[in-house]
Amino acid sequence: MSYVELHTASAFSFLQGASLPEAIVDRAAELGYHSIALLDRDGVYGIPRFHKAACAAGIRPLVGAELTLTLDRPEPGAPAAKNSPFILPLLCESAEGYRNLCRLITRMKLAAPKGEGALPFEALDGMTSGLVAIVGLVGSTASATVEPGTPAKDVHVGLDDDNADNPFIQPAGVRTAQHMDDTDVLFGRGNDDLLIGRLGGDTLLAGPGSDIMVGGPERGQQPANDVLVGDEGNDVSIWSPGDGNDAVIGNDGSDTMIFGPVVTKADGSLKLTSTRHRKVPHVRVDGYPRLGCTLAAFPSSRQPGYEYLVRLSWDGVPTASVREKDIERVLCPGAKPGTVRVAFPHGSHPTDFRTVRLSSIGGLVGAIVRR
Repeated sequence: MSYVELHTASAFSFLQGASLPEAIVDRAAELGYHSIALLDRDGVYGIPRFHKAACAAGIRPLVGAELTLTLDRPEPGAPAAKNSPFILPLLCESAEGYRNLCRLITRMKLAAPKGEGALPFEALDGMTSGLVAIVGLVGSTASATVEPGTPAKDVHVGLDDDNADNPFIQPAGVRTAQHMDDTDVLFGRGNDDLLIGRLGGDTLLAGPGSDIMVGGPERGQQPANDVLVGDEGNDVSIWSPGDGNDAVIGNDGSDTMIFGPVVTKADGSLKLTSTRHRKVPHVRVDGYPRLGCTLAAFPSSRQPGYEYLVRLSWDGVPTASVREKDIERVLCPGAKPGTVRVAFPHGSHPTDFRTVRLSSIGGLVGAIVRR
């Protein structure tokens, strides 16, 4: 076989690959490959195991890594870069190239907290000997703009650029849809991020830390079904009237789901304020007698992997539903000003809402709902 896979990721690339290096080599041998490359994200952790397994199988190992780069040059005391980082796959063609790659990765890791960082493009100067870039595979870390926070508590906003108006995705004269109706995929970068999907059926994946995830707001103009997945930390997910039928999974930590209209600026974007050294959106959860929600447990005979279904209604007419799993607290609007309805799905009365004073909600959630 003449085909050579030059862009394989192993389980050492979080959320990028799932197979251990040895399993990749085993599969390459089954397919009759004579060579295969391993390029994990911002690291060479899997290369020793990969190299050993490939040599034992009679396969030529090609090694390298994907580097996260930014075009901004950091300056002491200057604000963080505002453009989205991008990925550059690099292959090593010599021992010198491997040394340069390791030095570049080390520079990146020393300049940022664990799990974060992007290498300035200028750092490649004088460090490219023995390295080969696969430029056709350069890509963004996610389909979003990134506004860095303080420190690294970033705001990720969906681009809404995967649509019929994008000539690269939807070529002129092609009638069959090639686009994904503004779908974006947003990743948290590991330090209390804010992810805002906007239009389209978006997927929001939180990282370690207490992230805030907003699938919309779509305001009824293009309601789509979003998927919000939490990670470690006390994550907060937000659904707003006019959004589609979403799915929310909290995973680890004590996670909260908030239902209510988000506060927006004149241009329709979310109004964000700074609190606890991060940017937070705001949700109106009091004084809405017409907006109702009920919480029901999925029957065991119809369990699609979720625990509860939240049904939203306006004047008693169902408008949307949200599937939930591993959510410890649900907030729905209270009928009277200064009140909010709260349910605890993992408590002794999991589907019961009780009305409490809005002032009793503290912490990050309190900062979101008390405008």
